[in-house]
Amino acid sequence: MDLGFLEAYANNPVSLAILAIGTVLVIYALKILPKKIERMWIGKIPAEKGSKTIQKNEDMKKEGFIQHLDKTLERIENKIDGLEKRLNHVDKSALKSLIYNRHIHILDRLLAFDSYLRLGGNGHVADFAIKNLIIPHRDDWMWVIQKNSMEIYCKETYRERIAEINNKISQG
Repeated sequence: MDLGFLEAYANNPVSLAILAIGTVLVIYALKILPKKIERMWIGKIPAEKGSKTIQKNEDMKKEGFIQHLDKTLERIENKIDGLEKRLNHVDKSALKSLIYNRHIHILDRLLAFDSYLRLGGNGHVADFAIKNLIIPHRDDWMWVIQKNSMEIYCKETYRERIAEINNKISQG
């Protein structure tokens, strides 16, 4: 199996994590979910589920299959939202450690800061980054914000922060 396409994600842990989660969700949607729906539809009940599964089947018969499926999909959606929030927090924490680490190349630190802002990071890290990373390396910063292809999580906040940083650069 050719995994050459993963080279594009090797330097971006956020994209790699999102790719992994997406793969798991696709596998779940294509392999496991249809079997579960089929078992619910046919009425095969595993022995260990017992009365809970019987109760769910009775509720499904009362409410209807579509309403039961809607509730199930809503629960799955809520779990995905929760996972996304936790992953966002973990990603921001990892990026923060890259930004403050003086032993990492300046371009990697600037990329980490831009990715941090794209994830909706706050201004406390920005003060440090502007003073220690961006002002001394303006040309590198301009290159980073033009080349980073990571999706912006909070577009309005990101635009405001970039405008604020550009103002500080022009003043400093």
